[in-house]
Amino acid sequence: MFKTKDSIAKSIKTTLLELLPIGETGRKIVGKLLEPENLKRIAIVGVVGSVVVGLISRFLRNSMLRMEIRGELKKQLEPVYEKLEELEEQNAELLRQNEALQGSLEELASV
Repeated sequence: MFKTKDSIAKSIKTTLLELLPIGETGRKIVGKLLEPENLKRIAIVGVVGSVVVGLISRFLRNSMLRMEIRGELKKQLEPVYEKLEELEEQNAELLRQNEALQGSLEELASV
């Protein structure tokens, strides 16, 4: 009913050896890899590999989302930046007019 670690390893080993078209050397390598004491290592490598792939996937997804958000914000803030430039130009013009008026006022005061 319940399979032991050895029987699981043997069944995996025989299935792989039947399915894979490999030579005698390949069969020896597969046989050594799938011994019960190596199954734990193989499982750990598989789990670590899947965790790493998951983390990379998550990182890439977050990066793509950030890029999308950045593009959307840039698009939405474009009119605000245009208005800001317009106001800065108006401010500079008003400062020039103010300086001109100050100069005129000083001339009138000195007369």
